[in-house]
Amino acid sequence: MAHILNRSEMALKGIPRESYFIGSKVGRYEKNVQRMFDFSAEKTEAAVDMTLERLGLDLNPEIIEETDIKISTVLSYAKSTLHDNRLQNFTNYFKSKGVGVINAAATGMGLLTNNGPQPWHPASDHIKSFCKQASDYCKEQGVELARLATWFTLNQPNIDTNVCGFFDIAQMKDTLSLVDGGLTQHEQNILADLQSRFFDKVCLHWDGVELPAYREELKNKNK
Repeated sequence: MAHILNRSEMALKGIPRESYFIGSKVGRYEKNVQRMFDFSAEKTEAAVDMTLERLGLDLNPEIIEETDIKISTVLSYAKSTLHDNRLQNFTNYFKSKGVGVINAAATGMGLLTNNGPQPWHPASDHIKSFCKQASDYCKEQGVELARLATWFTLNQPNIDTNVCGFFDIAQMKDTLSLVDGGLTQHEQNILADLQSRFFDKVCLHWDGVELPAYREELKNKNK
């Protein structure tokens, strides 16, 4: 949220600090492949500081803890969705090891929305076309595909936290209303139709696309 809201320093103004948690992604920053990834301590600390500054918050010393390396959580994105729900193949294992599961990208980074994904989306044209058929069906039925996709994801078992991104305040409020009130009966019917018509028998993903492309471009840059 810190990286997309205009005037984000106002986003949490007046909200009791104890009523929310703050999280910030680190490691991947720029489109330029030579500066895309940086997992150094200095860059990580700077990224957290930037998030806090944009939200108008001070760092609470109690959140800083030095321990031996231990995996406490895993973050997966676009793997607990209508088009690809493979995360469920691993959640029981994570739970057995005491590892929390964080899921992100309920809409598959925009694939499962009526507006469709951004041009940079790594999915194939076939996947984009398939998901567009689903969004066209939702438009015909007067519902927003993103709401159905988000509700599906939020109701998957053994997921501890879902990370949602928003383009604007209106979209955030709509998602919060979905969490509080759920889908209408009409939306529930359309979600069931979507699953049977489009998604129950497929697993649509772009595994093996981004990393090879990144390595190839980095290789060419270093020639």
